[in-house]
Amino acid sequence: MAKLQNYRFAGDVVTGGQTSHLAGEFQAPDRIHETVTLPNGAIELVMIGDRAYRRTAPDGAWQQVAGATTGDPRTAFKTLTSAATVVASGTDGYIFTLSGEAARSLAGTTDRLEGTAGLSGRYITDLHYKTSAGSPVDVHLTYQDFDRAPPVTAPA
Repeated sequence: MAKLQNYRFAGDVVTGGQTSHLAGEFQAPDRIHETVTLPNGAIELVMIGDRAYRRTAPDGAWQQVAGATTGDPRTAFKTLTSAATVVASGTDGYIFTLSGEAARSLAGTTDRLEGTAGLSGRYITDLHYKTSAGSPVDVHLTYQDFDRAPPVTAPA
């Protein structure tokens, strides 16, 4: 997963009882296009290196966002390699536990999280993790179109 040049993603993030849905594309090394849907509306974002743009989805005017930077979301896959425990689940999945800095890098202030990863061939297609203590975080993401996603470009 860390070597992919691009992919599509979609998922839900639940924090503090609020669910956010996100969907978009990633292009290596630092380009992301995503739409984040919150209970009160949606925001579309394009992040390219140290430039970021946003608009109220789906047809608001694009605005450049100062001070934003894009990281490489593939680092989350590398974080999974530091799982404290990994147990096979069926023929194409795993159950894992992350603790310490690895857990904090994915879920904020927690020191432990548990999750599952579903695979298709050598790619993660379904990733679900949640905290078991502290501020509750529940993340469920799916991935597809590996090295076939459309390019991420700056808004016109």
